[in-house]
Amino acid sequence: QQSIMPEITRKQSTAVTPQPIETEAEWEAAWLEATQECYDSTRTFRDSAAGLRQLIKSGLLTHTDLRDNPARFFKAHRLLARHAVKHGPGFWIRFTVHYNLCFGTVLAVGSPDQIESMDVVQAHGLLGCFALTEKLAGVQSGLIVNTKAEYDAESETFLLHNIGESEGAYKNWISQGFVADKAVVL
Repeated sequence: QQSIMPEITRKQSTAVTPQPIETEAEWEAAWLEATQECYDSTRTFRDSAAGLRQLIKSGLLTHTDLRDNPARFFKAHRLLARHAVKHGPGFWIRFTVHYNLCFGTVLAVGSPDQIESMDVVQAHGLLGCFALTEKLAGVQSGLIVNTKAEYDAESETFLLHNIGESEGAYKNWISQGFVADKAVVL
């Protein structure tokens, strides 16, 4: 099992190097402390995104824990959900969109290179969102698809085109779509 170093903050002495987290109890204490600092309903949308970026960069929960350490992955969700009682579910929902819908999808169906690229996402605290829903399809997004993806070899990107007869085929970005760096598009 990989040891994770807690992030040193100005509150901690610079004379003491933190010890690696070895036990689940130590991890849980570090997780609760980290989430206490970033889960605050008084923060603006952008400040809340910055808090999620900080949590991602901490490395306390990795994008591959869903596969490699599912007990910790789901425990992180349960512990984070405790804050929803006081602060509402907003941050918790954004957290689950990032870890479950966006990067959980990459982990489930991504290529080995795409899965490996999640290390960069973690290191830089990049945010992900999930683009499934089309405005007029709602919950039937899996049945009604009026978005076409076309690969542009020159820019090495996919371009999304609305092939429907209205703006209803445009993808809706959920949760942190306004501040996300990456998106999974289905």
